[in-house]
Amino acid sequence: PEKRRFYDSHDNSIDDTIPSEAHAQTGDFFRTFTAVFDINSRWSSDPDVPSLGTEEDSYEYALKFYDFWRNFKSWREFDAGEEGFDTEIAECREEKRWMERQNKKITNKLKKSERQRIMTLVDRAYRYDPRILKFKEEREAERERKKMEKKLLKQKKREEEERLAKEKQAREEEEKRKQEEEAKQQAIQNKQIRKKRPQFRKVCRAARDKHLSDKRKYPFNPIEEHVEVLCKLMNLQQFNKTLKAFSSGDGSKLFREMLVEYSVISADDPYFETEQSSEVIVEQPKKVEDDSASQKSKPWTPEEITSLTKALTKYPVGTRNRYQLVSDFLGGKRTVKEIIAQTNIGKSETAAQQSMTKQDAFERFKETKKEAKVTKVVEPTIVAQPSVEKKTKQPSPKPAPKSEPKQTTATTTSNPEDWSPEEQKLLEAAMKKFTSKEGDRWNKIASEIPNRSKAECVARYKFLVEFFKQQRQKRQ
Repeated sequence: PEKRRFYDSHDNSIDDTIPSEAHAQTGDFFRTFTAVFDINSRWSSDPDVPSLGTEEDSYEYALKFYDFWRNFKSWREFDAGEEGFDTEIAECREEKRWMERQNKKITNKLKKSERQRIMTLVDRAYRYDPRILKFKEEREAERERKKMEKKLLKQKKREEEERLAKEKQAREEEEKRKQEEEAKQQAIQNKQIRKKRPQFRKVCRAARDKHLSDKRKYPFNPIEEHVEVLCKLMNLQQFNKTLKAFSSGDGSKLFREMLVEYSVISADDPYFETEQSSEVIVEQPKKVEDDSASQKSKPWTPEEITSLTKALTKYPVGTRNRYQLVSDFLGGKRTVKEIIAQTNIGKSETAAQQSMTKQDAFERFKETKKEAKVTKVVEPTIVAQPSVEKKTKQPSPKPAPKSEPKQTTATTTSNPEDWSPEEQKLLEAAMKKFTSKEGDRWNKIASEIPNRSKAECVARYKFLVEFFKQQRQKRQ
């Protein structure tokens, strides 16, 4: 067997060449490579050598075939041949060993060349195998299909985002258009409301005048503060409805309904009916006495009046549920009716009857200041004295002669120049508090300044206007 193996390994009649690249591309693949693999399979150490197969075989079968040949184990023997050394002619052992090493190198080189030839055959067959090519084409087609699907998905997503963006933009434009249209309509309504407010105030003022002329016949007495609240809260439709109701005689009822709707008064408050029922003393004497007794409340303390003033400043006219908020500000110690009654008393001419008068407030203000400032001589504190003396063209009251050290109280109150700094501060504060829109403004301003009448306040105001006018002209 060893001789037979040696003979088969060196049989020159066996063609162990591999097909070229051109032959592999143009020729019949299976006919060409099947014969080559069958020839080389004779040197396989494994007797179960798989065949190349046919084109109908699966891709997995082809992979199994090429895996076998990539791990191919050959029993083919090689020797150095003519290039080798004959160990029989060696003169010594060292020379023989050297020859054996050289022969082994040549043999390993031949085995390596044989391994390279088998791998070249396997790689070339794998490269042009129709089954492998078909699998690669299908895989590439599947990759392209997935790539195209991904691209189409991105494109579809982009188109969807663009569509949503356009819809959003169109929706925003529509909302903006609607808002502009609503703002335009609201502006028109506000313009019409501004025209309706004077009419509403006029009919309420007429109803108030009728009530003052005959309270029994005309019990409806719209409070001015409530009128202003409704002027700020009612819309155009409510204005038209209310004015129409006033023209038809049902204005008082609708006025009360508007107050209840905006929570200005409670639903059980009869409003204008209380005065009519209060006059029927003969028919229901006990009931009226009980109601009047129940309506009586304890007097207001100065601390409560101060807190009420702060609350009315914090919640101005027009605030929703104003008096309820004021009641909460006072800690719930006073009801809404008591607060409204006290507010009306503060506005009337009987405010001087309250426990804390404005004279007391002024006296308390003077106590907080230094005595030197309060008892200071009036003459040096005159604000406009120097400019009036210098100005000779404009007629003005003559100043007091230098020989007189002081003026009496009567002369200082009649002269608009003889105002103390404290009185000047009170005048400025009162003018800020009561604007030109207030009714009976100068009487209210005079009530804020102790020992000063309405005429004196008006004279002081005109004097200051003329004084600053002269100063401005002098600078120019």
